[in-house]
Formats: sequence, C-alpha cells, structure tokens
Amino acid sequence: MRHARDRTPAARFAMGIALLAVMGVPIATPAFAAEVAADGPDDTEPPVATAVVHTTEPDSWHRSAVPVSITATDSGSGVRAITATDTLTGRTYTAAVGDLALDILVDTDGAHRLVFGAVDAAGNASGMQEVTVRVDGGEPVIDMRSAVDGAVVEQHSVVPLDYSCVDAVSGIERCEGPGDLLPTRFQGSHSFTINAVDNSGNTALRSFSYTVVPAAESGTGPHVDATTSPAPPPSGWFADSVGVRIAAADPDGVNSVFWRIDMGEVQATEEDAIEFEIVDEGETVIDYWAYDLAGDASETGRLVVRIDRTAPELTVVGPSGTNGALPTVRVGDRVELAGDCRDAGSGVAWCARTATGGTVLDTSTPGDRSVRVSAGDAAGNTTLVDFAYRVEPAAAVTAPEVPAAPAGVEHASQTVDGGRERTLAATGWDAGPVAVLAATAALVGALFLLARRRPA
Repeated sequence: MRHARDRTPAARFAMGIALLAVMGVPIATPAFAAEVAADGPDDTEPPVATAVVHTTEPDSWHRSAVPVSITATDSGSGVRAITATDTLTGRTYTAAVGDLALDILVDTDGAHRLVFGAVDAAGNASGMQEVTVRVDGGEPVIDMRSAVDGAVVEQHSVVPLDYSCVDAVSGIERCEGPGDLLPTRFQGSHSFTINAVDNSGNTALRSFSYTVVPAAESGTGPHVDATTSPAPPPSGWFADSVGVRIAAADPDGVNSVFWRIDMGEVQATEEDAIEFEIVDEGETVIDYWAYDLAGDASETGRLVVRIDRTAPELTVVGPSGTNGALPTVRVGDRVELAGDCRDAGSGVAWCARTATGGTVLDTSTPGDRSVRVSAGDAAGNTTLVDFAYRVEPAAAVTAPEVPAAPAGVEHASQTVDGGRERTLAATGWDAGPVAVLAATAALVGALFLLARRRPA
C-alpha cells in the first residue's frame, strides 16, 4: 500500500480535485492537471482552511446579512483553490486561483451551514469543515383568532381570548398580551396590544379596541363574606397581625371579587376568594363586593380590623422613700396603692392591680416586701411594675402616770363598780385616759370633804 507522500503530484492533485467534486466544486481542467503533473512541486502537506464570521455574536441569530471570510494557508506548494457550499440554499462559492480569501455574504433567512475546504498546488486537499450562520430579518406573526377588534361586550362578561405568536425561522422569545380573558371590569372604550419578539430580536405589535357597556340586570349578586384569622376577641381588638379572607359564592359562578382598604385603590381578583394580612396598628377599614358571571353585583360589605400591639403605660403611686431609701410603713397600717395608666390604642382595661387583685399593701408583719403591680389594655397587652417597700414594727404606746391617792382615800378605779367598767368597755372608749380622769375627780372630792371636816 502506497502512502500519500509516495504519490506523484499529479496523483495527489487528482485526489484533491475528486474531493472538491464531491463537495460540488468543479475547479480543475485537463490543462491544469497536466501542468501540475509535469511541474508541480513535491508537496505532501494539505492546506489549512479557516472561516471567520464577521459579527460580535457568531452563534446567535442576526437580523441582517452576515459576511463570512474563508481563508487558507499552505507552506509548501501554496493554495490553489478555496471552495464552500451553503447546504441550506445549495449554492457553491469558489475562490479564483491566486485569491487569498473567499468572501461570502449570507443574506437570506435561515440557519446556513457552510461546508468549506481548500486544495494546494500539489493537489493536497484540506479536511472538510463547517460553520453555521443564522439570519432572521423577518417580523414574527401575531395570530388573533378571537373576534374582539371593535367588539361590544357587557361589563363583567367572560370573553375568552385566543391568540398566538409565531416565527418560523428563529422562533418566538416572548408573546405578551392581556392573557386568556378580555378585561371587562370597567365600562367604556378600551384597547390592548399584543407584542411579539422572536429570537433574532425582531418585534411585531398589534392593537385591538373594544367597548364595555353596562350589563343587563338578571338577578341577585353573589353572597360575599369577610372573615378574620384568628376570630375577633370579645373586645374587638387584636394584639398582633390579622389574616383576612374574602370569599364569594353564586349559583351562576363568580366573575370577580373587589376590595379596597381605608378607601384606597380598588383591587380585584378573578378568583372567588382572596386572602391577605393586615399588619398595621390601629383601625383598618376594608370594603368588599363581588360580581357574578351574569354581571350582577353583590351588596358592599365592610370589615373593621383593630390591632394594638403596644402595652399601656403604668406609673405606680404609693408611699415614697427619702434619700433613695425604701418607702416605709408600720405594721397594721392600711396603705393603698394607686396608678396612673394610659393607652393610646385599645384603651386601659385595668390599672394598678396586684397579684391578689387588690391595691392594698400587706403590712401584717415587719420586713422588706415587694409587690408586682400590673396594668392591661383591651387587646390583652400588659405592663408589670415591681413596687418595693419596708414594713417596720408599730410604735410602742406608753400610758400616763397616775398620782398616788392620799391616805385613806381609795383609788378611783377601785371605787368604780363592775357595771361601770362594763359600760366603758361597751362604749369602746380607751380605759386608760378615763381611769385617769376618774381618779383625778375622786381625789378632788376627797380633798373637799377633808376641808369641810376641819374645826373652825
């Protein structure tokens, strides 16, 4: 078996010509073949062919013609011919003898696969290579199959939209329109636009106009309810965020549900229920209504949501200490705490309440004490304040001294019969001062009697 380097120049050239013929490139002539066979150099290395696509993104789709340059080099006998075939169009391009490059302008739509190669003067042929150039200069097509342009429809009626965007060359990147249903929520003249963009960047726009008129009354509207999660507490005030659900039901089917918050922008959904969350403190007013598929409207409902996350302010009013010392009370004293409570949200529900539910301090025994005082609002938020105080023993009570009675005079307390003592006890008077007064009166009477018994 003979190798390519052992073949004569004429034989190698014949092989190259055969290769180009397979590619559909008739470039050789009998005279040229004879010339190469007689005078061609002894060159066994094939040429090297390269294609350059003159665009910043050669692998992308292009909206206009794309130039392509195919070059070849040969360090031996030199390049004899460059050829390329466009497999999409079937067109063949050939560089004349002596040209340094084969320039091709791809200017028709489609994915063009260029198969190219080269032959040197010794008849050596390069391997077959290929490059793909994509061109799409045409706009995509918008196909509207629904008869909506110029149509007159009833408010809240259901009008399906059937349309599509098509591009047979590069394909559709996006197709933007109003969706599957014609918007019929509001009366008056309306229009919408469908925008199509293909993968080459070509765009197409189509606009359609229609008119929405009032729907004829056909019956009652949907039944609409608004509920909260969790359920409202007895006070009507929530202590945290509240979930709201608005749901509509109608035998004819629900077309749309509407709502607005604090008289703001009207919002709508084509579902028969909507859920959202109220997070702001204070009072939030939600109005809601719905339409059925026949165009009938429900009554407008109202839901008020009240939220208060802020605990009340509490200032405890009670005995006060001096120089940083604890407030001091005596055993047995009756000391009642008071409180200054404020709440700007749901309002004060209770103020200055202790754990026992009362406001009187425990002064039964001496010692340092602390009592927890609380205040709460209608939403259930509470504030706690610890009030510390000291209970000291009660002061000792010293009875006044009673003067000694003169000789022969009995003590007044001894002359009082038992009936008097019981009477004093029953009246609740303090026996000590009364006894002193009685003894004094008895002493004065005794002195008076002695003075009268003395001889003149």
